[in-house]
Amino acid sequence: MDELDINGRIESQFATQSLMQDLRQIIEQARGHVAATANYEQTMMY
Repeated sequence: MDELDINGRIESQFATQSLMQDLRQIIEQARGHVAATANYEQTMMY
């Protein structure tokens, strides 16, 4: 393997890890929003 190929793979792995981290954060934020909305609606119902 040449250096360029290794660097490309490292950058690709970093980009993939970064994307996965971003997706996890978006999902966690969405879960929090859903929970807060459900709690609010349940409170309003009672």
